Amino acid sequence: MEENILGTGKISKLFIKFSVPAIIAMVIAGMQTVIDGIFVGNFIGSNAMASVSLGSPYIQFVIGFSMLISVGALSFMGRSLGEGNNKLTQDIFKTSFILLSIGAIFLQ
Repeated sequence: MEENILGTGKISKLFIKFSVPAIIAMVIAGMQTVIDGIFVGNFIGSNAMASVSLGSPYIQFVIGFSMLISVGALSFMGRSLGEGNNKLTQDIFKTSFILLSIGAIFLQ
């Protein structure tokens, strides 16, 4: 079994190890709008580009809502697992899953 590097590793190494993948993911997600603009604007036309521009804030809202619930639930679950409270962790997971499912149905 691997030892827990979060408690013993150098902070600078840990920062790079955990932040670089997150930065790469954010850059790739941000490129989605640029790529949509290039392909839709050049090949389909200005009306399609306007529809992509109108839909982008809605997509960002849905992503933000799901990340808000997910990150908050994961933080709370990590804390309760650290305390050894498995029942509370399962309840948090169930509640966040139900909330995300309801959000997916209504935001669809």
